[in-house]
Amino acid sequence: TIVLNYFFALIALYLTQFGLNTTSNEHMKKINSLFGTVPRAFITVFRIFTKDEWYEIKMEMYSLQIRPFIIDLYVISWLFFGGYVLNP
Repeated sequence: TIVLNYFFALIALYLTQFGLNTTSNEHMKKINSLFGTVPRAFITVFRIFTKDEWYEIKMEMYSLQIRPFIIDLYVISWLFFGGYVLNP
């Protein structure tokens, strides 16, 4: 579980840093507080895994200049793998 969480945290870190180039300053601060470093991304991905404010985190990720389909695919795949494959 920890290795998969770390893997999804690295993906989230890459996605969010890639999308920060054209984001407003307010959203940039919020995204950096969620995904700015590997430990923060790890904790945020764990929060998605436990379904703690996962919808608010997803909505904050929508402020990035990334297609919403990619964000939805990321969150749904993590919820599926984290919630249903790892916890049968």
